[in-house]
Amino acid sequence: MEILLLMVVTVVGTAFAISWLSNRHQQTTPANVRKATSKGLRPSYASKLGDKQAESPFWELKSGDMVKFDGTDYFVQYARYCDDRGYKWTEYLLDDRLGSKCWLSVEDDNGIDLGVWGEGLMGDVVGKIGDQTLMLSGLTNLYKLRESGSATYSSPDRDDRGSFKYFQYETDSKEMLAFQCVDSINWDVSIGKRYSPLDFDIFSKDTGKEGA
Repeated sequence: MEILLLMVVTVVGTAFAISWLSNRHQQTTPANVRKATSKGLRPSYASKLGDKQAESPFWELKSGDMVKFDGTDYFVQYARYCDDRGYKWTEYLLDDRLGSKCWLSVEDDNGIDLGVWGEGLMGDVVGKIGDQTLMLSGLTNLYKLRESGSATYSSPDRDDRGSFKYFQYETDSKEMLAFQCVDSINWDVSIGKRYSPLDFDIFSKDTGKEGA
């Protein structure tokens, strides 16, 4: 009887040890660790965005995708990739196919930074490009110089590349004003507004699925 009882205890103990070791192995294998910590692919200069699902589609837009905001459907015409000595950002030309166009700028500035830009008039600018502060005719908001520099650009869809100088201004209420001189030709002026990723709906032309 004692021998039988000892055998039962031994079998139960062995089964418990095997089960414990099996569970421990499943919890600590490299495969499980990789699965828990894996991240989606995105451009190297977007590495600080983290895993916020609403932000990643803005780095993956391509020609033909639909971007909806402010109640209007826009379509991506092409992307322009900009690089100012290592600081990189992307600009997308959007078209509503009814004659209205704008640019969507996407930057990684300690988190995603989105701006929508429309054409401005140089005649409305009060001051000179490069001044520390500027104003627009008929408005009281003071635009303060935020950043400036020289950058290169490339548009693979159009086989186009070149360089430009830029100045960007911003008011205390986050309204933006920018100047670009592309390929040393003429200065263009744009008026911008900041947006949140949640202000957009994005639909891929390939899948038709919403991306943000």
